Amino acid sequence: MSAEKTEIRKEAKLYWKEFLKDTKKIERMFEFLIQSLKIYQPKRIFAYFPIENEFPVDRIFGVLQSEIYLPVIINNQDMKFSLYKKDGQFFPLGVNHFGIKEPLEMKEGIPQENDLVIIPSLGCNQDFVRLGRGGGFYDRYFSKNPSSRLSIKLSIIPEDLTQLSFMGFEHDLILDLIITENNIVYKQKKIENM
Repeated sequence: MSAEKTEIRKEAKLYWKEFLKDTKKIERMFEFLIQSLKIYQPKRIFAYFPIENEFPVDRIFGVLQSEIYLPVIINNQDMKFSLYKKDGQFFPLGVNHFGIKEPLEMKEGIPQENDLVIIPSLGCNQDFVRLGRGGGFYDRYFSKNPSSRLSIKLSIIPEDLTQLSFMGFEHDLILDLIITENNIVYKQKKIENM
């Protein structure tokens, strides 16, 4: 883990802490997220249960018709996705040692083309290289599951954290779509501006 990214992560976490207090901006992000879901209409969504200083994406789980999969941490270093919601039915959750909710029973799903993966991110650089929390779970997951790279990789990030100055490495995850409080952006191309 580079010292450069470590410092940027600290600043990004502080930014998120304040940003999440602005309910108007959060609601605009939800509007853009719902708009994106209407455009893509994914049958399967791979998401996450938020922890401190992360976008509360779980608010939409109840209204989605799609199957929903959540990450499960395996042996403190690997991650798999397991089914959380199907046909309106939610499956039981537990809390792992990181304090993150995850499905209790493993019903694995691997993202494929046309699936949407909502990835928690602290920020990204101008090339859409994701800045995660430093554990490498998502980077390793997409490296070990090549077919998952064909999925639509989306992150919800405050606009001020979308042009961070850090160098990406070959193993770093590159996003396809970013939702900010102002825009829906696909690989540097603005799709919508409200």
